[in-house]
Amino acid sequence: MDFLGLDANTAATDIVIKKGIAVITIYNTTHSITDVMLVNVTNCPINYMTDLSACYASVHDGKLSILCLSYGGDVISVVLGQRGNSMNYEFESSGKGHNHDNN
Repeated sequence: MDFLGLDANTAATDIVIKKGIAVITIYNTTHSITDVMLVNVTNCPINYMTDLSACYASVHDGKLSILCLSYGGDVISVVLGQRGNSMNYEFESSGKGHNHDNN
């Protein structure tokens, strides 16, 4: 989220978009401060809505798992593997829904 100007000790913890304004909750670990940023997103090129309320991603043992990704009109799960010690990931597998039995 570099476009928000957050430093390495600050993370966006929640984002809600309503009426063209993104309300972004941020947390700074150095100072233990929670704050809110407001960002105008009316000019963003998104012109559709997808309910992703049951969706989440996780990182564990060098695997980035995105268990609910809206892609090409489908909802799929994707696993990306970490490349070395970097924060770069590459595609490993995908499947429909929340599992990888339907490749």
